[in-house]
Amino acid sequence: MAQVVLSLLLFCVRPAGADGDEVQVAMPQSAAQPMVWSEQDWGTPPPIRVFVGSATTTDGLPIRAWYVDVDYSDTSLQVRPYLAQAPSGKEAVSAIAQRMAAYVAINGGYFDMSGQPATTFSLVKTDGHIVRKNVAKVTRPNGVYFVTRSAFGVRSDRSFDMAWIAHLGDDVYRYSEPTANSPASLAPPPTQTYPTGATIWSDITDAIGGGPILVQDGQVKITYDEEAFFGSGFESGKPYPRTAVGYTASHHLILFVVGGKRPAYSRGLTLPELAEEMRRLGCVAAMNLDGGGSTTLVVNETVLNQPSDGTERRVTSALTVIPTQ
Repeated sequence: MAQVVLSLLLFCVRPAGADGDEVQVAMPQSAAQPMVWSEQDWGTPPPIRVFVGSATTTDGLPIRAWYVDVDYSDTSLQVRPYLAQAPSGKEAVSAIAQRMAAYVAINGGYFDMSGQPATTFSLVKTDGHIVRKNVAKVTRPNGVYFVTRSAFGVRSDRSFDMAWIAHLGDDVYRYSEPTANSPASLAPPPTQTYPTGATIWSDITDAIGGGPILVQDGQVKITYDEEAFFGSGFESGKPYPRTAVGYTASHHLILFVVGGKRPAYSRGLTLPELAEEMRRLGCVAAMNLDGGGSTTLVVNETVLNQPSDGTERRVTSALTVIPTQ
C-alpha cells in the first residue's frame, strides 16, 4: 500500500479576529507525532481513493483518521447532499448512503437533535433545489448575532466553491469575508453590499452548509468567532471527533473524518489541528461540518470510523459521492 507521511505537529494558529486583530487560540498540551497515511482498497472506482491515518500524541494518546480523495475531473462521479427521509427527520449516514447507492458518504451540517422532527441548521441544496437554508441568526448571552455561516457548493460546470453565505429573499449571497462578529461585538445583518465581496451565489447545483471555514486560499483561516460558534457548546480548542470537506487546486475533493472522545481509540483533533491537516492534504479551501457523535464516514456501505456514541448517530443530512445521474 502506498504511504504518505504528513506532519500533524502541534502549532499555534492565530486566525483573524472580528476587528482585524489576531486572536490567540488555546491548544492542548499534548502534541501529535507525524501522521502516517496508508491507502486502503474498499472496491471504489479508480477516481476514489481511501486513506487511513494514525498518529500518537506525546502523552501516548492515539489519533485515528480517514480521508477520501475524489478526482472530480472524472465525470462519471458527482457530489450530492441529501436530507434524511425518516419521519423523525434523522437517518444514519449508512442508511442514506444505501438509499442513494453512494460510493462514499459523510455526515453533513448541524441540526436540532431534540426536534420532533429534527431540523437542520445548515444549507442543503440538491440538484438545484434549496431544501433547507443556513441559519440566519443565533442567540448568545450578549444578544442575537446575525451570521454568514459557510457552505461548500458545486457549480453546473463541476467547479467547486466555498464561501460565507446569507439568504436574502429568494437569493443566496456569497461573501469574500464573513460578518465581523465576536463574543464582544455584534455585527449588523448581512445585506446585498455587506460584508465585502457580496455577489449572488449563482449556478450552484448542489451545496451543503456547515462551518466554520478552516482554510481559504490555501492558508489556515478559522472563522469560528465570525460565524458565532462561541457559546454553542462546540469548542475550537479541544480535541473532538471532526468531519471536514475541502478541495484542492487540481480539482480533487477531500472528505475527512477523525475519531475522538475514546482515549484508547482516538483522541480527536482541535479545529486548528484539523485546519492544518486539511491544508497539508493540499486543500485550497476547507470547511468544518458537524462532528462529535455525528462524525461518520461510509465507503461502499461500510462505516470506516468508530462513532464516539458507540453506534451511528442519526443525522439530518449527508454529503455523498454517487454515480453521475
